[in-house]
Amino acid sequence: MDWRIFTLLYDHKFLMLERIIYLKDSGAVFIEKNIICSYEQLLELAKASKNIYIKYTITHDKDLLVKIIGLLKLMRKLEESLLEELYNMI
Repeated sequence: MDWRIFTLLYDHKFLMLERIIYLKDSGAVFIEKNIICSYEQLLELAKASKNIYIKYTITHDKDLLVKIIGLLKLMRKLEESLLEELYNMI
């Protein structure tokens, strides 16, 4: 596994959040506050997965990989529902 994938994942979530905030602030789309808060949580999950992977590279504790897999599954589920809500708003 390569640490860059977790950085890419974090950067993607960060940019998506910035885009959502831009759409809201520009008045192009009405976006509810809870969507932005949920995307901030998604960003924190991405950050956590990156940090756990860094810890794994130092300790080689297999339980950390299980945590990462759980976080990735949770992130997928959360982002799917958030993107569906955003799509319905547009």
